[in-house]
Parts: sequence; C-alpha cells; structure tokens
Amino acid sequence: MLSKDELQFYSRQLGIPSWGAQAQEKLKNSKAFVAGTGGSRSGLAYELLQAGYQLNVPRVFAALTLITAVGILLYAATTLAARWALRHWHESELAR
Repeated sequence: MLSKDELQFYSRQLGIPSWGAQAQEKLKNSKAFVAGTGGSRSGLAYELLQAGYQLNVPRVFAALTLITAVGILLYAATTLAARWALRHWHESELAR
C-alpha cells in the first residue's frame, strides 16, 4: 500500500489513465540491476531512473544524451587503443 507521501510523490504517474495505484505499487517493489554506473545513488543510470519516476522528461533526455555520448567516446577510445596496439603486427592493421 502506498503511503500519503508516496501518493503525493507519484501523483503525476498516478494521473495517467492507464496507470493506477496497483501498477505503481508493482513498480515500487521491483528491482533493477544496472552494471557499471558508479555505485548506489550516483551516476547517470540513477539520474535516469529518478527522472523517469518523477516524469521529468527534460532530465530523462539529458541523461540519455549523456549516456549515449559516453558510450560513443568509450567505443572510440577502445577502437583507437586497439588500432594503436595492433598497428605493427596484425594483418588487419598492416593493410591500412
């Protein structure tokens, strides 16, 4: 059962016609595992979850944009590191 504070906190979600107190209770009791986010209550994944709970759409998009940018930067860094490490001896890099 949701407390008065929780009803107030989740009031925007509860106002959605297809969403009710039962669905909110189910979401409240659910668990999620997100690896590599910097620990409990820190990092982008936590911000994304909090913004989603509060229906803070601009914050959700900002967090998604940052996660995407970090993913692209990590991919580029690992690709460059692999090319640098393989540049003298692996045939895939010798042909370049």
